[in-house]
Amino acid sequence: MADDEKDEDRMVGIGEASAFLGVNPKTLRKWVDQGLVRAGRLPGRGDRRFTLGELRRVKREVMGIED
Repeated sequence: MADDEKDEDRMVGIGEASAFLGVNPKTLRKWVDQGLVRAGRLPGRGDRRFTLGELRRVKREVMGIED
């Protein structure tokens, strides 16, 4: 597997994800609830986790920002 592919699958928490997108964590949670962003959940507490690939997709397709 190439390093770029590994990077795409790396999981980050809500703080790092919201900073990457430049939005408030509350906004990101709302987008997840609306189905605009896909997030996994950790067992137990249910914290959200996002892949970098998904966050890049959100930047392009939801926010209209090209890297």
